[in-house]
Amino acid sequence: MAAQSIILKVLSFGSQLVLAWLLAPRDFGIAGLGLTLAAFADLLQRSGVRDVILARPKRIHFWLSGALLMNCAVGLAGGCLLACAAPWAAARFHNPELLPILLVLAASIPLNAAVTVLQAGLEARLRFGMIAGTGFAVALMQALMSVALATLGWGALALIAPIPFGHVLRLMVYGRAVQPSMSRVGIRRWPHLLNDSVVSLLGYACAALIWQGDYLILGYFQGAEQLGYYYFAFNLSLQFVLLLTGNLGSALFPALASLAQLPDRQLDAYLSATRVIAYFGVPLCLCQAALARPLYALLFAPKWANAIVLTQILCLGMSVRIVEWTSESLLKAQGRFRTFMWLTAAHGACFVALVPVTAQRGGARAVAIAVASLLVVFGPIRMAVTLRSVGGVRMVAQVLAVPLAGAATAAAVALAAVHWLPTSNRSQAMAALVLGVAAFGTVYGYVTRRSCPPEVSRLACRLLARGGRDAHEQLE
Repeated sequence: MAAQSIILKVLSFGSQLVLAWLLAPRDFGIAGLGLTLAAFADLLQRSGVRDVILARPKRIHFWLSGALLMNCAVGLAGGCLLACAAPWAAARFHNPELLPILLVLAASIPLNAAVTVLQAGLEARLRFGMIAGTGFAVALMQALMSVALATLGWGALALIAPIPFGHVLRLMVYGRAVQPSMSRVGIRRWPHLLNDSVVSLLGYACAALIWQGDYLILGYFQGAEQLGYYYFAFNLSLQFVLLLTGNLGSALFPALASLAQLPDRQLDAYLSATRVIAYFGVPLCLCQAALARPLYALLFAPKWANAIVLTQILCLGMSVRIVEWTSESLLKAQGRFRTFMWLTAAHGACFVALVPVTAQRGGARAVAIAVASLLVVFGPIRMAVTLRSVGGVRMVAQVLAVPLAGAATAAAVALAAVHWLPTSNRSQAMAALVLGVAAFGTVYGYVTRRSCPPEVSRLACRLLARGGRDAHEQLE
């Protein structure tokens, strides 16, 4: 899953780089607005059914058929709701281009509902190789389609049209692998699924507000162009988070759920994963923040210059979010769905109180500051509550203190090293970027050399040992 994640992020970054040249900021803004509106309709199929059945991995075959039928019915309702609301939304936001985007996304919601449950069946059986391979094939297909459609002049629709095709491909592969028995549709099991699913749904609703509401609010108050800069910067700042934790969540949740009867071992597994992510993830985010100016000068056209500061601000928030992300897996594996709901609801309430005001008065930069600040505040709180049984605040400090201190020091040195260097052409930008990365890596390695988590050393030994075995097998 880690290998697939790295390949996908390289592919995603490459396609975003090409699309940034082919499309205008307004196109990204319209696509982001459409995805935001669709996310709220998509909430219906994200009713927590996947979480509930994964929390019961030993009886996954008993719940799968009922969960599949239930999620498909709910996803169909969500798709119909979005299709009916599409004309009103296009008129309300004064964007006729929004209508076909919403209709395409409405068609993808029922497909995604079936894929979600079938993938849960594979995750419960720990068949991550199939998930990773299918994910790569889907991402490659979608990237090529987006670039081709953008070249043909499809505009914002080029970013959206490939989505349902990806769901169809996943549905074909997962359906053949899982082969759920539909002889008994399991409608009588729906009430049991709904007990925890409703609680999880409320948590996902708050999460959707946090992760999609800023697009909607900024687009309403400031228009498509500022939203385009913000959407582009947010996606770029999120790349390292998704690189290290996006697919890890798919593997970590079912793995932790399988250790439900061994709570001490379950907690040790979670802490090991979190320490590794903190050691590598925090510096990646802060390095991106420090070197955003030469990075943009090297890779993107001058029209994206307004997104540089937004990327830097959001990367600061992502440096905490990248570590906190995994706490959701432990909460769900322990069946603490209500705790997940209340933590997300508190974050969402502060989001609603702060972001609309900043969007109206300060535009995209103020929204970025507000969103990053909430991530920095609520990330440690969520981790502390998750780890309350082992001294939450103390344990959070142990996990975050050294990576944050080391990465912040390295980022300050790297920023000072490249601040006065010219980046008017790509050669200068490349030189500044290489110098900044070298300075950052040297300082971070020096500061953290004596406090490297033992999990990192064990992981390196495992990889080296496996590489040695593979080489030996090839020689034989």
